[in-house]
Amino acid sequence: MERESKITYFKKDVILKDANGSEIVMRFASEKQEHLDMYLAMHDFTLNSSFKTSSMEGITGNTDETPVRKPVIAPDLSNAIHVISERVSTKLANGIKSYSLTTAASKGLRNTKISKSAPFYLEEVSPPNRPDGYKIKVNWDMVWLAMDFREDWYNPNWVPVYFGYPNAWKQLYPSSEAFLIAFPNCWKAKSKIHYNWDWTFNYTWQWLS
Repeated sequence: MERESKITYFKKDVILKDANGSEIVMRFASEKQEHLDMYLAMHDFTLNSSFKTSSMEGITGNTDETPVRKPVIAPDLSNAIHVISERVSTKLANGIKSYSLTTAASKGLRNTKISKSAPFYLEEVSPPNRPDGYKIKVNWDMVWLAMDFREDWYNPNWVPVYFGYPNAWKQLYPSSEAFLIAFPNCWKAKSKIHYNWDWTFNYTWQWLS
């Protein structure tokens, strides 16, 4: 992450394991140590591995550049606690064909006094090259989602995914189905998630390849 952005980050690795014996190492980083510490203290992470292959099924939105009549107001990121994550290593147990991650409000903070209005902004670049898609399922509350992609390794420019031009952000609410974004031809993709932290906050996401 530092090689691409040319920014020095404060970093911490988090090891996630599940009952199937799978293990991944997530690296979280921020330009400010206090932001990194706050993010990790206020969130719990769960690894969900599966013996089934992930499908490209889900709720698909308008992800083209067709102009829309009523543009969505993008979230204000000026005061958000900005954190970047990446996968350092992935070790899936025998027979495991796919996995997802769940982010939720930390259960350890139930009895502490903490603001419910803390705004977070998380970015993650797809761990595989040329991902097929990205799934996210909001289990509670609301998140803002934006996606960027790079067409080729030699092109350093990130191109936004439009949910109907000029909407580069989309609001997602709790649903029984995951929201799916397909990438027919890209080298890398980047997810950008913004939300106001709440005690019941919970969402699950997955890169498809």
